[in-house]
Amino acid sequence: RKAEEVGSSPQEGPFNRALKHASFGVVMVVDKQVLPFQRIWCLYEVHRARKLNQPFQLIDDFGTLASTQARAQRGQQLQDVFKGLQEVRAHKAQASNERDRLKILHEVLDPMLRSALPRFEAFEHHVQGKPAWPGQFTMFDAELGRLLAQPVLEMAVSLDNSDLVMDCAAMGAAGAAEALRGVLAKGIDVTKH
Repeated sequence: RKAEEVGSSPQEGPFNRALKHASFGVVMVVDKQVLPFQRIWCLYEVHRARKLNQPFQLIDDFGTLASTQARAQRGQQLQDVFKGLQEVRAHKAQASNERDRLKILHEVLDPMLRSALPRFEAFEHHVQGKPAWPGQFTMFDAELGRLLAQPVLEMAVSLDNSDLVMDCAAMGAAGAAEALRGVLAKGIDVTKH
């Protein structure tokens, strides 16, 4: 029954249908372990939100990461979120249903590989009994890094955390150059990075 709810591909699943009609976008709730970063469905949903031009926010114990509330308590949690972000890789992500995991991995294959294995069944046969290679999902991984680093960047700026601003810039977060200029304009030392 569960497989019937997912559909023949992740794009046909119920979440994707709901996401197309979402009025306020998507949120991802993270804790100290940032478990959603380790789940392929969660990563795929962030990817789909971007493709469908839906707003995306990370939420922690203190609210949205973009919120300036609880700034003092947020420092360590923000470091934990960023550490988890650095580990985000499609091939490492898990799912409770292995076939769902493989369907999503097929969906997010780098384009050249996807063109060589356009049908899910061919991909499934190709990877059967083999671990997924990290290099098969580089574009997806890079996109997720940029998307997930964005809310971290916004909080890092509000905390004047130059190290984290530099880290988010390295991941390609949108607006990182302006954020870095803002940090430099405040006279914050970035040379220790």
